[in-house]
Amino acid sequence: MQEMAYSFRPSLFHKGELAARLEADAIVVGSGEARQRIAFSDIMTIRVFSAPVSARDNAGFCSIVPQRGRTISLRSTSFAGLGRFEDRSAAYQAFVGSLVARAAAANPGINFIGGPSRAVWWCYLVVAAAAVLLLAASALALISGALPVGSAAPLAIVALFLPTCWGVVRRGGPRRFDPRGGQ
Repeated sequence: MQEMAYSFRPSLFHKGELAARLEADAIVVGSGEARQRIAFSDIMTIRVFSAPVSARDNAGFCSIVPQRGRTISLRSTSFAGLGRFEDRSAAYQAFVGSLVARAAAANPGINFIGGPSRAVWWCYLVVAAAAVLLLAASALALISGALPVGSAAPLAIVALFLPTCWGVVRRGGPRRFDPRGGQ
């Protein structure tokens, strides 16, 4: 089986790129003392989802939860500087697709989950609901003259954020998926 590799820089605070590679029976992330190897047979959960990273861009995320040890987190964007991220979606999708297929073949007991965690989904739902209520109350205040038109500008930011937030809510919370094709 061909070895596959993927790398990305998670953030400003991470020096250099975080490298991950798939071996025949495991995923290996990092190098040297920070190297972590998780056999597919030791994986409990693999979660894959996308989430907004800006008003117009989404990023892919993958969390690998072992029976013991640290959770490994991968993402489709790589930090390139303040406010700049490099899109590595093609390489990320190929790597995660291969990871899911190999892990499923080696360990049918893995819990495969698509979508953000329930807590993250609920946070998006609460923020979206609060934004709708704020915009509705502000619209009524503008119409009645209780809110000066000039103070409505910050509300435009809330209005622009709402579709991004609603996209996560609309896709739903966590759901199991079968990597072999059946939902």
